[in-house]
Amino acid sequence: KNDLNIDVATIIKDKTKVEILDISPVSKVYAESLARMDYEKDKAKNKVAILDKKSYFDSYYENQVKSIVAKYTYINKDKEKDIFIASSFMNADECSVRFNGYITLSREF
Repeated sequence: KNDLNIDVATIIKDKTKVEILDISPVSKVYAESLARMDYEKDKAKNKVAILDKKSYFDSYYENQVKSIVAKYTYINKDKEKDIFIASSFMNADECSVRFNGYITLSREF
């Protein structure tokens, strides 16, 4: 199970569909905004930030960082569908630099 409370054992894996909606370079303005936000969240959570703002910025902007938006469709054994759109960052070396969140389009299970 996960934060969506989907029992992955019920998903028909060969029916899972991933559709890439957009791949775009991350702008400097967007990277700065996220770096500032994540730095402040880190500082509030840990009393002292683990990374400095520049390290956050570099991870969100340097090394060809791209924003990826994809639509995920899952079908379970009862032929019910769950559909989500998720956003994340990847760079030239890592496929998971930052998970930006998801939007639920439909939930049947």
